[in-house]
Amino acid sequence: EGPNAGTDGDRDAEATIEDTVTIEANDVTVDGVEVDTSSIGIALRDGADEVTLEHNRLTGTDVFGHGAIEITDYSGSETYDELTIANNLIEETGDTTNGIWFGEDSDGDSPVVETVDITENTFEDVHNAVLTGQETDIQGEFTVEDNDIDNTASHAVNIQPGEAGSDAEIDVVGNTFDGVGEFSDVNDPDDRFGVVFDVEFSDGEAEGTVEDNTFEDTTTNAVEIRSDSDVAQLTVTGNDIEVTDTGVNIESGADGTLDATDNFWGADNG
Repeated sequence: EGPNAGTDGDRDAEATIEDTVTIEANDVTVDGVEVDTSSIGIALRDGADEVTLEHNRLTGTDVFGHGAIEITDYSGSETYDELTIANNLIEETGDTTNGIWFGEDSDGDSPVVETVDITENTFEDVHNAVLTGQETDIQGEFTVEDNDIDNTASHAVNIQPGEAGSDAEIDVVGNTFDGVGEFSDVNDPDDRFGVVFDVEFSDGEAEGTVEDNTFEDTTTNAVEIRSDSDVAQLTVTGNDIEVTDTGVNIESGADGTLDATDNFWGADNG
């Protein structure tokens, strides 16, 4: 624990770590510290379960394609369960560096994730705020809720190519998106979205929800649904969508009928 353990508001003088914090054991909490490094801030390895990262400040990570917090294996596809990432400030990464990254190692192995809660964090000036990339296998509840996401270079929440098992429930709920795609010009201006779903659901049981979010400013689409996703297993509802381009875009090849009821589309009549 650092001096800001349990602190949600103004922070006291920091206990600053200037190197990567690597977690390889179960039942670990990192609470109330500052990690200020151009390298990876906090790295989870070897299937570490019951890990809580809260009330931390992570700043300055600049590693192409990686994350200030990253969950990646270098010993095969390990399973991670009961991960809580809450009330952290993740800021000022390089414009190709993500806030939180679940990713593939150099041998092509990707993590399997079960219960993950990413809640009440603030992301400022990052590439993607949350990225599950390169065949990440989601097998349980994956929740991104009540986060403030301000100024990304690419997408804000990017559920990239991967699989969702029969027990998967991917919820993007109650977040505020502002300045999506405005951090830098590293991405094509037509490829900067609020929430991206590009995940293959294994059967009719898994589901994804985009609900009660506020999209104040996105360069292009608020929600992008790509061809690997089964649209019928997704719900987009109760969102306040005020965007430059399109509220919800469904790529050609995506299958099914989308439930997109009760959204505000940036106009008094629809």
